[in-house]
Amino acid sequence: MVREEVKRHITNFGKNPNYSETPRKAVVSIKTASQTPYKAYIDVLDETWMAFFEIWNSEARTTGFVDYKAYVSSLGEDENAIRQKFPAAISIAEPDD
Repeated sequence: MVREEVKRHITNFGKNPNYSETPRKAVVSIKTASQTPYKAYIDVLDETWMAFFEIWNSEARTTGFVDYKAYVSSLGEDENAIRQKFPAAISIAEPDD
C-alpha cells in the first residue's frame, strides 16, 4: 500500500490536488512516533525506495532499455535523465516523543 501511494504521489502530474504537481516537486516525508518499531520504519523506507525503482524501471523501458540498471550502465550516472525527471526526494523527519 505504501509503495502504490508513493507512486501515485510521484506520477500525479497535477491531476489530483492531494498529490504532487510534478515529479520534480514531489517530496515523500517519513515521520514516525518514538515508539514505532525500527522494523516498521525500515519497511516503510524500503517500500518508498521500491516505488522509485519501479517508476525508474518503467521509464527506462519506455526508452528501450530492459530496466533502470541497464539504462544507468549504458549511459552512466551523469547522463541520468530518468533521475532528473523523477528525483528521489525523501525527507526523514525526527520522531514525535
